[in-house]
Amino acid sequence: MARQLSFATEDERSIASGMAERRLGAQKRLLASAKPMVRRMLVQHHAKHFMGRRRDGTYARTFSLDDLKIDARDPANVRIQFNREEKLPEGFREGDKVPRRHVEHVSDIFSAVRTLAHISDRHAKELASANGDLAVVERINAKLAASVSRLSDKDAISSARRELEAMGETRRVASAYKSLAAKKLAAAEECLKAFDMTGNPLLVSSACAVLTAFRNRVGEWRTRQIARIDAYEELRECSLRMRRDRYLEALFAGYGKSFYGPNAKTAFCDMVHEMVLCEELARFEEQLPRGRGWEDMARTHIHAIAKDLPEGIIRDNLRAAYRMAKRANKDKFLAFMRGIARQLQVRDPRFIVEELQKSGEEYLDSAIGELKYAIGYINYQMPKDAARHFRFASEAIRR
Repeated sequence: MARQLSFATEDERSIASGMAERRLGAQKRLLASAKPMVRRMLVQHHAKHFMGRRRDGTYARTFSLDDLKIDARDPANVRIQFNREEKLPEGFREGDKVPRRHVEHVSDIFSAVRTLAHISDRHAKELASANGDLAVVERINAKLAASVSRLSDKDAISSARRELEAMGETRRVASAYKSLAAKKLAAAEECLKAFDMTGNPLLVSSACAVLTAFRNRVGEWRTRQIARIDAYEELRECSLRMRRDRYLEALFAGYGKSFYGPNAKTAFCDMVHEMVLCEELARFEEQLPRGRGWEDMARTHIHAIAKDLPEGIIRDNLRAAYRMAKRANKDKFLAFMRGIARQLQVRDPRFIVEELQKSGEEYLDSAIGELKYAIGYINYQMPKDAARHFRFASEAIRR
């Protein structure tokens, strides 16, 4: 919030400054204490220790993915459990338990790491926004507190009421804590409106008390909640990043090894074929009509893709998709086809380069450079040179 409220006296400025100092000090303490608290809770639940990796590539002590409610056994279908707030029921009051539901997020391992990383980024923006709101409320609160001793200054109280009315943006947020906070702002407004009509000084004191409750709700309470969520999600992010890096390290080392020896030509041809198939599956959804008739078109495309494939899991899945298209459940069918595409994408060097670049993790720059060289040599049909750079990429990730 960019609104500014001028101070009529030094008392108002001093009161607001004290409020801001206490808020920022409490925020700092809550953020610092959350990580050891979350770790203790996981240890009490017998979570197994695991070595993870931070965004800068340094190693961090964390916990196993199973204990952190992540299933990453299949890099193409990583499943992360989240607890989401549901819509607040009618009559919801402060102190009531906020209704939540379990949600499962399914994606490839690269998107999954970014999803966890974005949580803390989003919370940092929320805290910055909340601090702006709180600074305004603190100034309003200070103005009212100073006005209690000089109730004849009705202009100052009216100015504070207008500032409260201007904070409509805060009230449109649907989460539980902001919904309750918005009710407190509305209650403070009602107190000041009643004061305008009656002149009762107790109403100004009541407005001050309500604004203090607002600051506690949006400030300390929400900061504590964010700090605990971020501490937990950071552990999950570090563990999953390590799983991703170990997967890539083994994948590239395998490519580097398979392009040598008597079966090198076959292995190279299989990779090129997989890359072509990956492109076809990526375009599959775009080729289907939006309305009726998609079923026949889908079966035609699947038949064309699968006819030259060797027996294996991809062909088996395409057979299942062919049968699924007959049942005309398009959403379920497309979700299944995306899953097949992900199975190939997590092995495609081009897709991997794009995903790693999106992550913005600088320690991967060397590996990304080696992968680009490898892709170039694949395009020039030079498997041994590609193999060399795949090995370099594997070593760069391991460092």
